[in-house]
Amino acid sequence: MNVYQKLLVATETERNELQRLPIIQAAAMGEVSLEAYIAFLTEAYHHVKHTTPLLMVAADDCPANTNG
Repeated sequence: MNVYQKLLVATETERNELQRLPIIQAAAMGEVSLEAYIAFLTEAYHHVKHTTPLLMVAADDCPANTNG
């Protein structure tokens, strides 16, 4: 099993929970209000803003890629 497949298995429950959120379902059907979408993005920002620093720390722990 490759890394991607392992990640899919390890995050299946959380991904399913995310997809069941009413705001996500409404957005997928094009039925979310602009106000609700802005509120969702405002909250999501606080989580997403940590992604780059977290990935940089993780990259520091990875061996150098010698495959070009």
